[in-house]
Amino acid sequence: MIYENPAPKERQPRLIRLGDVIDKVGIQKTAIYRLIQSGEPKFPAPIKLGGASRWLEGEIDDWIAESIARQRKAG
Repeated sequence: MIYENPAPKERQPRLIRLGDVIDKVGIQKTAIYRLIQSGEPKFPAPIKLGGASRWLEGEIDDWIAESIARQRKAG
């Protein structure tokens, strides 16, 4: 009998808390919410779960990468 590795599972989206977002991007809560409201570049909006706000980690990582690319292109 031949055993085959199962197909790799797609990575599930990971929701992170505001504290984790602050640690990743290095800006504080007020600045994050300001960027969500009107800032450029537009910051990913949170997902509301009951009374809690959570962010998709992949969207935060994409925002960071785009911010770095924009900075390097401008500079």
